[in-house]
Order: sequence, then C-alpha cells, then structure tokens
Amino acid sequence: MKDEEHLIVDVPVKAWAVRDGRVLLVQEIGGRWTLPGGRMNVGETPQEALAREMMEEVGVNVVVGAIVDCVVFASASGRSHFVPVFLATVDPAQALVLEEAEIAAAGWFDLKSLGEVEIRHEYLAIVKRLAG
Repeated sequence: MKDEEHLIVDVPVKAWAVRDGRVLLVQEIGGRWTLPGGRMNVGETPQEALAREMMEEVGVNVVVGAIVDCVVFASASGRSHFVPVFLATVDPAQALVLEEAEIAAAGWFDLKSLGEVEIRHEYLAIVKRLAG
C-alpha cells in the first residue's frame, strides 16, 4: 500500500464517570450535553488520551478503567466514528475546572433524571444503557 493510501483516523474516547448515583456530563460550546472526553493524539493509548482530555476539559485526574460500552455513528460530514466509552473514577474531592474554550458547562447529573437532560443524539442511547 502506498503512503497516500493509508487511512487517517480520528479516534475519540469518552468517559463514564459516576459517583454517588450521578454521572459527569459536559456541555460543548453552543451545543448539547455529552460525555466528557476527546480525541487521541499520535502515540497515546486510549486510556492516556482520556486521562489527558479529562484534565484539559474539566480539570480532574481520573483513573481510567475498562471499556464499558461503545457507540458508532456518522457525523454531519459523513464520516463514521467508533467511540469507546471507558469507566473513569474521579476523586469526589476534586472540583471541576472548565476549559472555557471548549466546554460551556459541566456537572454531575442524577442517573434517574437523565431523561430531562438534552444529550447529544450520538450518545443518548449509550447513556440510557449505562444509566440502566
């Protein structure tokens, strides 16, 4: 295969961070609520990328665990995305500190009332599955 034929991939990773019956969600600038996370950089493992993104987006250190679910969707550009969602443990003493260039808001939402939150449609089914 020639170099110009190699696929260039964009690999997003997301966190399922739950404490005391509440899940951490972030609101993108001008958008809906979603699971926190972001894209991998070259040379990172998915777990390293998620830990870095959690620090960048909401200012917390996390312990990244196993993959708990995944979602596949096509974006408005027509590109397909495979997104693994990892269990992430956040120390309850850590306060959320937002990256205001990317994140409009963040908060811990009661698992029982997630139906009232406007969650990005790409992640709605996965949030419902994981919330049980």
